Amino acid sequence: LPQDGQQDLMRKFVWCFQDLGFTLIRTGQKLPTHQHLATSAANLSTDFTEDMRDWVKEAVQSFALVDGDRLVASVRGTGKLLEDSGRLVSHSKAIIDDLDEMQGVRAAKGCGAMGSDIVLVLHDDSKATVDSINRYIADKSLSIAGSQNDLYFGGLAIRRST
Repeated sequence: LPQDGQQDLMRKFVWCFQDLGFTLIRTGQKLPTHQHLATSAANLSTDFTEDMRDWVKEAVQSFALVDGDRLVASVRGTGKLLEDSGRLVSHSKAIIDDLDEMQGVRAAKGCGAMGSDIVLVLHDDSKATVDSINRYIADKSLSIAGSQNDLYFGGLAIRRST
């Protein structure tokens, strides 16, 4: 059991959203997670922890109910909560701000320590939107870590490029 007395369970979900895709963008910058956690864990307020837990519950419900709008809202909510609490580095914020301006992008948030490593983008699964995101990635010399097209029954398959 976690220290707060809540019981956390692992669940396996399939990508069930027909017209919603995702792209994981590598920022090319990484913060040491163990150092970040050592300094930030002591600074987690009860309100922050409860709010984050509520957003995660919303995300889980979005899969259970096959509700893409609910998933988008939960990704936006967690992203805003992290940003508002000072847990988002400037290079990821700049990418997120750019993506938020693109037609077809529904939500974006940083992942990893301080949102530094990866930016998760939820977007319409249209060719035009995917092409726009891919052009942005190329123009900014970023790379793709994965997308809904990399999913298989065992989970997300990520190929390591050399």
